[in-house]
Amino acid sequence: MNLERAAMVGQKTEKELTAKGLAIKASGLRDSLRLSLLLTTPVEELNDERIASQALELAETVIGLRAVRAEIVAINKHLGS
Repeated sequence: MNLERAAMVGQKTEKELTAKGLAIKASGLRDSLRLSLLLTTPVEELNDERIASQALELAETVIGLRAVRAEIVAINKHLGS
């Protein structure tokens, strides 16, 4: 294995770990939002600031996750995987 290929494999491994972390974070935010938006909760009691903050954080996390997954695809293509 040449040096460039080894570096790419290492980069891919780092990206995969990053993707796993982002996926876990996104799942947690999704679940938190679902709990915050229970149908049985009166609208007046919704914590709108927390819901908005978590929704934005979830969107940013999902965008980041998609970007990292695209980088992994590009690395795989380069490696011929």
